[in-house]
Amino acid sequence: MKTCAHVTIATLLAVGTGVFCVDFAGAAEQRKGPLKDMPSEPQGEHLEKIKALGDNEWVRLGAPAPDPEWGVARGRSWGGKAFVLAPDIRGAFFGGEGNHAYVKPDGYGMNDYWVYDINAHRWICIHPGVYTRNFSQQVKDGDLRVNEKGQVVNREGRVMPGHLVHAWGFFAYDTDRNRFATAVGHAYNAYFFPGTLYNAPNRKDVLEGLRNLQKEIKAREPKLKSPLYYDTAMGEFEWYPASGNQPRMGFPQFFYIPPRKQFFLFGQDKGAYFDPEQNVWTPVKVKGKRLYGYDINACYDTKRNVIYSGKFGPGSRDELEKAGNRHVLLVYDIETDTWSQPDAKGECPTRWSTNRCSIHYDSVNDVVVFFDYAYSKEKVRVYDPETSTWLDPLPMPDGIQRRWDHGHAFYDPELNVHFVFLAGDSRDNGIMWAYRYKRGEWNEGEGM
Repeated sequence: MKTCAHVTIATLLAVGTGVFCVDFAGAAEQRKGPLKDMPSEPQGEHLEKIKALGDNEWVRLGAPAPDPEWGVARGRSWGGKAFVLAPDIRGAFFGGEGNHAYVKPDGYGMNDYWVYDINAHRWICIHPGVYTRNFSQQVKDGDLRVNEKGQVVNREGRVMPGHLVHAWGFFAYDTDRNRFATAVGHAYNAYFFPGTLYNAPNRKDVLEGLRNLQKEIKAREPKLKSPLYYDTAMGEFEWYPASGNQPRMGFPQFFYIPPRKQFFLFGQDKGAYFDPEQNVWTPVKVKGKRLYGYDINACYDTKRNVIYSGKFGPGSRDELEKAGNRHVLLVYDIETDTWSQPDAKGECPTRWSTNRCSIHYDSVNDVVVFFDYAYSKEKVRVYDPETSTWLDPLPMPDGIQRRWDHGHAFYDPELNVHFVFLAGDSRDNGIMWAYRYKRGEWNEGEGM
């Protein structure tokens, strides 16, 4: 199978063009780092199970195989959107914090990043997290240092990701430049940095190292930053100084918008686009209905170029409870930067938090699929944009009861399935499931 992809700056200089066609095998040979063999060869019975799924069917894929050196990815809280699909490598990036400032038994923090390999049903660790047991000594020895751009790098000069806290809605994937991106994640401060809680055994050591890094960052840190990237070809993290004005907003969502070839960051009543070519933030005046609420999830409809999200309805909480209409659906039109409230029929979900749901646009079936992880009331809810209707809820199978596990999910249009990963908060007991809403017009021969 062939695809057109953007290449690195070095390749552009060599061939004098911005786009060229390659096959996946050739692209894999050119990659460096942990993802150098991606996409891997499709193998394993999990793919046959996925291909056999019918309408509204689930299959338990089990625990993904561990990374040979770093083991398995742990569950995250506030991480319904902790996955983001990277179609060029047939994988999905995964990250975000679990318990605040949690340190894994091996001494590494949960500012780690992983890739789930769809073809091989395995974990690949691209960053194990910061090692906390001798953190200040790493800074003193130059194993972690600040370069002239204000970036924290390792001894070889490679950018080291900082601390994100939870995933919330911060992850996106640039399908034009083949880069994972998170709107934040550069920070080296004491706000829930791994190992900084009052009872952590190495707390004083970690805080000393952070103070030393902050002294160096303060004089060099650019006033504004690009997103933190991970380049799938080079196998390295990177970020750049940026210009413009990135507005401050609480619990924003972050998406890549292919028609604009830009990222979009938005919160309750603010928004800003980021141009990766120019490294410029451009705020926009958001019009229409006001998005309101704590930690509201969202998804991007690639067909209509709109974003769907939830909102607390008008009035006080007591009034809403009495009216039985606490939540409503809102739609953001990228073309006009306007929120509107469709006259949606049916029962709108009431749990839009990233700790309670995952929501995706199912492009094969042209519907929005909403996984409601309510305790012992798990349901699949489906919204039909054509008729503006919430369809009747579909029960999840008994074996997927979330209870105290956290759900993380992503949709893969190439297989026409939703991958749902259930794991305890900061625990290594995760199980992967696959769900297909409908077979639709999907061609099972493609992408395999």
